[in-house]
This record gives sequence, structure tokens and C-alpha cells, in this order.
Amino acid sequence: MKKANVITIPYAIPSRNTLDKLHWSKKKAQREIYEYWIVKEMVDNKIPKAFDTDRYRLHFESVKRYPVKDYDNLMGGIKLMLDALVRQRFVFDDTMKYIGTPSIKQISLTEFRRGGVY
Repeated sequence: MKKANVITIPYAIPSRNTLDKLHWSKKKAQREIYEYWIVKEMVDNKIPKAFDTDRYRLHFESVKRYPVKDYDNLMGGIKLMLDALVRQRFVFDDTMKYIGTPSIKQISLTEFRRGGVY
């Protein structure tokens, strides 16, 4: 079994509604923040860049004080994160061929602090 490559980005996943209202320059700035953390994590954890033959399963965990977003809103919120993962070649492309359907889980801050999510 292949080892999982795990990266942690200490930023909240915005809702799709929030992203849709942002000016393009704000979206670009947010994506660049994600890219910084992705590169840092890839270097720190010695994660190689992806090739066109690589396939991945992506899982996102969103820790929020009040996890109330509906699934569609939460999935739409990871768009900038996916774009950043592709731009930094953590994954080769964000199409179904390469990543399938990403999974996402909302975790309350209380649950996260107790360590009861893993």
C-alpha cells in the first residue's frame, strides 16, 4: 500500500457563496496563500511533484467553530485549494481522471481539540 501524502494548511475553507462574491484579485491572493503552504509542506515532508501517471484520492477536513455549511457549499469552497494543488503539482490535474471525487469532512473545533476525529 502506498504511503499517504498529508499536508496541513492552517486556513479555513471558505464557502462557495463567499468565494463567488470575492473580486478576482482577492481569489488570486487566497490561492497564493494556499500555494505557499502547499510548497512548504511538500518540501518539509519530501513530497515529490506529481506526474501524469499518478492518481490520487483527496480528502479535506475543515475545522470550524460552528461547522454548518451544507455539502455543496463546502465542496465549492475547495476550488481555490484544488487550483493551488495543481499549480504546485501536488496533483497533476484536478479532473476526475486524476483525483476522482474528493471527500470532505467538517469537524467542530471542540471535537478537534478532544482529538476524537481520528
